[in-house]
Amino acid sequence: MAENKRLLIQALMEWSRKWVKTVIVIDEAPELDVSMISEPRFALNYQVDSYSPLAIILLGQPNLRETLQLQVLDCIGQRITVFYHVPTLTEEEVEPYVLHHLQLANFDRQIFTDEAITDSKLNMKAHRQLR
Repeated sequence: MAENKRLLIQALMEWSRKWVKTVIVIDEAPELDVSMISEPRFALNYQVDSYSPLAIILLGQPNLRETLQLQVLDCIGQRITVFYHVPTLTEEEVEPYVLHHLQLANFDRQIFTDEAITDSKLNMKAHRQLR
């Protein structure tokens, strides 16, 4: 494992000399063990002329913020520069959102019934009430 870390740092330094910013994106971060979330810390400790050669983006549900507040993750929490929470869609936003993504997927027609769209609106409303 130490050899892998050494190789990663070596690669980060090489890319940094070329002004290449390395970005690691971790989706569903709350599903990782706490030890896995803190593992990239070693790479974040290396800075070149106050420029960090690495950026890590952690993605997850709202419980990610709670996970990052654990005392054992203080070292990672101190290095977080931006938090962003994507709000839940409103009932009025659901249908245009679905239609837009269908267009992006090259569907030229609605493939969901009005009932399915209504159900998703109701599910979102129930979700907000549960919070």
